[in-house]
Amino acid sequence: MPLAEIEAIPLVVGRVADDEWIKRLHDQSNGSMFLREGQDITMENQIVVQAGEFLERWGIKRTHFVFDGSMRAGISTEMIKVLGNAVNGLDYGVQATERQSELTGKKLAKDLYTNFVTEMYFNFARLVQSGQFRGAELIPAAIAQICRRSWKPTKGDLKALETKPDYKKANQGKSPDDSDVLVMALEAALRAGFMENPRGRPSTIGGINRVREMMANHPMFKRKTSKPLRNR
Repeated sequence: MPLAEIEAIPLVVGRVADDEWIKRLHDQSNGSMFLREGQDITMENQIVVQAGEFLERWGIKRTHFVFDGSMRAGISTEMIKVLGNAVNGLDYGVQATERQSELTGKKLAKDLYTNFVTEMYFNFARLVQSGQFRGAELIPAAIAQICRRSWKPTKGDLKALETKPDYKKANQGKSPDDSDVLVMALEAALRAGFMENPRGRPSTIGGINRVREMMANHPMFKRKTSKPLRNR
């Protein structure tokens, strides 16, 4: 979902259910919600219903929709209750996955990164390095946040992304929300089959030799359309 559209969603404190909102809620939940006229419509209800309507408007399958499952529990609960279990909640703080990294001797991601959010950010870095990313000029805030967010090695030589509180301290209290959305979009693409290897197991954005071979032999990639991503 474009950030501009998220910010434009009108949320109303103290909104109560009327016929229109009851219908909107039931349309998203296939009639499984039992909200009565005059009851309070929570902020969580409003966010989830409008997210579902956005998916319908743009023809996005719910199976391709991901959200930050580590945010406040009320929204996560409503996401599943209203939109169903086809949507994917991502918990940033959990252990990294068991995907293999062909760029680092086929180690598992969990043996490289301290947590899942670190894995997602490094996956995006590999996407850029492999030449498969376009449109950076359209999302300058997200790119700037990714370039500013640091990492450090930890015990066992695992990579650890800078925490959100530490990032805020170093950036006048601003949260890296735009970059979080960007790396989540890549994770959604991975789960939908982006860059699957021949064995059917998702890779971590490509063995570099395979990507280079693809780019060298496919006419689509013979045109130079991207520039290196640098922190200016």
